[in-house]
Amino acid sequence: VAERLGQIYRQDGRCDAAVPVFTAGLQEDPSATSLRAKLIECLIVVRNWDIAAKTASDGVALGQEEFQAELARVRRIRATDSTNQARRPTR
Repeated sequence: VAERLGQIYRQDGRCDAAVPVFTAGLQEDPSATSLRAKLIECLIVVRNWDIAAKTASDGVALGQEEFQAELARVRRIRATDSTNQARRPTR
């Protein structure tokens, strides 16, 4: 149920609303890889880098090795975002 509702929010561009729904679902079933992947995607969209990295790391700790690449991806995107933020002119 949580994954479907979260996905509806996500498809509507409402990752802010999807994150708590996906988080609750993942707490109920930590082994749900597709739910974890969707949560990480939304966390990236809302720029919650620390939780995105932790969510990926938690997956790796559970033996979900596919999240090793997601963890690296979160770190890359975060670094790029930080660099872009630093280059923005102040008004």
